[in-house]
Amino acid sequence: VAIALHRARMCEMLAGSALPEERETLFTIGLFSVSDGLMGAPMEEVLESLPFSDEIRAALLRHEGPKGELLSAVIAYERGQFPSQPPASDPAVSLPGVYRAALEWADEAGRAVVG
Repeated sequence: VAIALHRARMCEMLAGSALPEERETLFTIGLFSVSDGLMGAPMEEVLESLPFSDEIRAALLRHEGPKGELLSAVIAYERGQFPSQPPASDPAVSLPGVYRAALEWADEAGRAVVG
C-alpha cells in the first residue's frame, strides 16, 4: 500500500500544471499500478471489474501513452534507473525532489490511516 501511495503521489506531482482531472487520473494510475500484487491476480483480471477508460487500462497494462510512459518512468526511478530528463510537463521539476516529497506524503498518509 505504501508503494501505491508513493507512486500515486509521484505521478500526480509530475503532472505539474496539468488540469486537475489529469492529475487525478495520474494519481489513480499510480495507485492502481500495484493492484495486481495486492489482489494476487493478473492486472488484466483486476481491471475487468473496474470502470476505467481504455487510456487508463493501456497505461496500467502496457505502460502505453503519455500516462503509461510517466508511470513507467516512476517505476524505473524506484528501481534506481535515473533518466536524464524528468518525465514531467514542467522541465524545471526535480525528479529527486518529487520522489522525496511523494515519499514523505505517502508516509504521512500511511500513518494517518493506521493511527
